[in-house]
Amino acid sequence: MCSTDDMKESIQNKTEITKQIKKLEAKDNLTEEEKTQLETLTKTSKKIQKCADLDGEYSKFISFRENSAGLIKSIKQNINVLEKYKEFPTQLYDWTHLTDRYLTELSALLSDFL
Repeated sequence: MCSTDDMKESIQNKTEITKQIKKLEAKDNLTEEEKTQLETLTKTSKKIQKCADLDGEYSKFISFRENSAGLIKSIKQNINVLEKYKEFPTQLYDWTHLTDRYLTELSALLSDFL
């Protein structure tokens, strides 16, 4: 409904349609043709408003999607940092035991020479 070229053109001409509606409503005695034209213009105006509302909602959705994409990226980065923090105790344990072995060997070597 809102994606047709006619509707896009109508959205651009909304002020003109509104003026025509007001002009017809201002008349006291409308002919059948004018009544039909008024109904058509009123329906078109309502469709334009509905499309404008949908366009606004679509913009909000796109904005939300863009913001949530950044949020997801930040969460993934935070998860990676947490994984590194999780690995730290194991790395510290390995370094401590490496140092311990090195000092033990150095101590044994010094004991042999003395």
